[in-house]
Amino acid sequence: MDWTRPATVSGGHRATAPARGNASPVVLRLLPSIPHPPARIGVCGPAGAEDAAALRARGYRVEEGPRTPDTLLAWHPDAPLDALCDSGLLRLLPQDHRPRWAAMMALHLRPGGKLFGAFASGDTPGGVGASELSALLGASFDVERLSESAFTDDDGAPLLEAVFTRR
Repeated sequence: MDWTRPATVSGGHRATAPARGNASPVVLRLLPSIPHPPARIGVCGPAGAEDAAALRARGYRVEEGPRTPDTLLAWHPDAPLDALCDSGLLRLLPQDHRPRWAAMMALHLRPGGKLFGAFASGDTPGGVGASELSALLGASFDVERLSESAFTDDDGAPLLEAVFTRR
């Protein structure tokens, strides 16, 4: 994702996102909610390379996962992960494939592990509403944080900041 564009936030203020090649500002903001380094984190999605590099630089042990939906089912981490970062993978999936995504996220996380990321919100292409995301993950996860982000994606679409804990 291109994080170079500023986002409009409530009240008309603008937040400047980092330049391309840097991690998602939402992912960086969520770091206090996930296990501390040297935790093992899986990173999935098209923006995963930037997020993975930022996490490695902070001392996390990163396992890069699928970048595209067609590689999701073939990914098998060596052991359950402490956290999983969705860097845009859910957005690429058709509605009928999203339950499989939720099951795969649960399968790859240890109990107590965290699923986190910035999710396209609402009616945007590939977007998911907060209640839909909660329902999708509800069988295996508890909501820790789910709120509207101050940042938008590169198309100006709203984002949800989310952290879920694996039961």
